[in-house]
Amino acid sequence: AASGIQELTQLTHEQKMQVFTDLDRLIDDMDLLLIDTAAGISSNVMDFNVMAHEIMVVVSPEPTSITDAYALMKVLSLKYSEKSCKLVVNMAASPKEAQDVFRQLELVTDRFLDIHIDYLGCVLRDDKLTRSVKQQRLVSDLYPESRAGRGFNDLARRVVKLAPASRPKGNTNLFWHHLVRTTPM
Repeated sequence: AASGIQELTQLTHEQKMQVFTDLDRLIDDMDLLLIDTAAGISSNVMDFNVMAHEIMVVVSPEPTSITDAYALMKVLSLKYSEKSCKLVVNMAASPKEAQDVFRQLELVTDRFLDIHIDYLGCVLRDDKLTRSVKQQRLVSDLYPESRAGRGFNDLARRVVKLAPASRPKGNTNLFWHHLVRTTPM
């Protein structure tokens, strides 16, 4: 949405219902659906997070990103009773820096929140990523052996393993209706 579709960041109740209905139509034809939400704790971001089978929080080593990630996990834990999420560290200078970010967040969530975070992996800072973005191509296609390419490929393998072996059958609209009805707008 930040790339030009601002309306997606401010969905009305009716628009949310339409998105959820459209997702219901698509879900049976997919093995995995990944939804990239905006940063923050807006009602749209929270709605998509609480409907997910798995929540993946993406954080960079910058203090504002770490603070935003903690705020998201805090709201997920305290307001929505979420008990776990996965953490991906993006733009880390090294695997050690990524692990340090994870440990920092794990320390504060263990101490102050009733939510467990699992480290899913990292994507390292890489000039090849900038080049691939300029060419509008996937870094994992253009530069599969680059730091970022390997990071995305490793992350993709881990995400596929998270996919539930079986999904509930049938229409989930009742769940969506309940979710939108009980979530503050």
